[in-house]
Amino acid sequence: MILVKDEFLKNPYEYRNFALKNRDKFITQVNGDWPGYRYEVTDIFPQEDIKRLMPEPVTLSLSAFYWIGKEWQSGICHFDRTKYTSILYLSPEVVKNSGTEIYEYNKISLDEYYRGQERSKFYLSGKNYLDSLKFNRWSKKWNQKFGQGQPIVISNKFNRLMIYDSKRIHRAQNYFGSTIKDSRMILISFWK
Repeated sequence: MILVKDEFLKNPYEYRNFALKNRDKFITQVNGDWPGYRYEVTDIFPQEDIKRLMPEPVTLSLSAFYWIGKEWQSGICHFDRTKYTSILYLSPEVVKNSGTEIYEYNKISLDEYYRGQERSKFYLSGKNYLDSLKFNRWSKKWNQKFGQGQPIVISNKFNRLMIYDSKRIHRAQNYFGSTIKDSRMILISFWK
């Protein structure tokens, strides 16, 4: 299941401005599981409007504002261990190819997935030229291996909501910007 709804919020700048005002609450993942910076808002933004769009009863597991600049390069193919994922794009100005690619269902064994330590090494690194070069080579091979077939591409468009089955292989395309104000910003929610 993939659902896309444009102009989702009546007040998207209220959400974006809330994230910008709380920039000091964003954190990075200490063990390198994901790139960029997150601020969990599960209790602040319960996402009832999104929940109503789900094809079956679900419970919100986690909701977070998330911004990722160009130093993180681009996403890698992965899946999430919840039932559904929703992404609300919150960057008013975007670059081309900065949306999300969705592939077929999970064909990654968990053992193999967790051997993808190059991801964590890069996310925890200083992201210098050599780190970036090694990660770029590794991520291209990884994405070719697990992102098989033609992806469904959901373009990054301000106030666009997308919901998809979390078990499908997916990845963010190119990250952009260098600050919370000009980088790829989303509100991501995981549903079980």
